[in-house]
Amino acid sequence: MENAMQYKRVSVEEAIDWIKQGWELFKKEPGLLIVMTLIYFGISIAGSLVPLVGPIAVTLLSPALGAGFMYVARELEQDRPIEVGDLFQAFKQEGKINQFLILGAISLGISIIGYLVMFGSMIGGMVSVSATGGDPGPLFFIGITIAVLIFITMLFVMVMLLLYSVPLVMLDNVSAIDAIKSSFLACLKNIWPLTVLSAILLIPIVIAIIPFGLGMLVLAPILSMMVYASYKNIYH
Repeated sequence: MENAMQYKRVSVEEAIDWIKQGWELFKKEPGLLIVMTLIYFGISIAGSLVPLVGPIAVTLLSPALGAGFMYVARELEQDRPIEVGDLFQAFKQEGKINQFLILGAISLGISIIGYLVMFGSMIGGMVSVSATGGDPGPLFFIGITIAVLIFITMLFVMVMLLLYSVPLVMLDNVSAIDAIKSSFLACLKNIWPLTVLSAILLIPIVIAIIPFGLGMLVLAPILSMMVYASYKNIYH
């Protein structure tokens, strides 16, 4: 497990090559990967429709479902057969689900804090506008801007905590707490190549979302394969 915790700095060129590697893995079983993505989205949407409990359950279980894609990516890389049920590998392997629930709980906690900060600032701003006769002063807009920036920052922190913690727990048997520490530090060490790659991917993501999000059925599994490729590059 010590080797699994060691990460390295990669170049921008290596990061861009993750796109090609992700595509090559996707091409091996595009149909099954799209079906798995459809099931994942279906579970997420159905869960979100259940008041209060649904969104919480979806957030808690998302890392475990995401781990299924990491498992599949490794199987594809090693030219082993995969099946749709591999999406639920984290539930099948002894001791894994508890670790992923910890990751989900951390994600949930960060999300709740972020929303509380943002909506609290908005409500405070509306109260101040009402108290001044409906005239929003510069402090109102400054407050809203700060709240949004805090929310975005917390979102980035959550991504950095979870990005590599999922494959570390799933594929290297690292504990959830050790995995999130390692993931955050690995992302911090590679912040520049990850930022450049994110900027490159922004346009295809927007294009995939436009047709009712249908493009994400293809792009999402490719992105998952890219995450695996980046994990292998940085950690192994």
